[in-house]
Amino acid sequence: MKILKIVIIHCSLILSACQSHFAADSNLGSSVNSAIQNQTVNPQAASMAPQEVRGMDGVSAKTSMDSYQNSFIRRLPGAGALTSGQVGATGASGNTNTGIGTGYSGSP
Repeated sequence: MKILKIVIIHCSLILSACQSHFAADSNLGSSVNSAIQNQTVNPQAASMAPQEVRGMDGVSAKTSMDSYQNSFIRRLPGAGALTSGQVGATGASGNTNTGIGTGYSGSP
């Protein structure tokens, strides 16, 4: 009987800790919103964006980036293929793997 009383008391204390109603303050979150506004340099930046994008088209940009990436690949004397200084492994398709992270995909 004594153990039952202890269990009931503990259960009532545990359940009393559970709050069934949360009364939110009307200013809840206003400090976060205020901090975001204060850290924004130009709030109207999206409305002042240029209508057309200036620069390269996608194909030219990809060609330029591929050329840039391939500029880091060295040609070893007598190798006859682009390599990164590592010994390549020939896969099932016959392409030579010239190293990981070199930007060279194995195709011309």
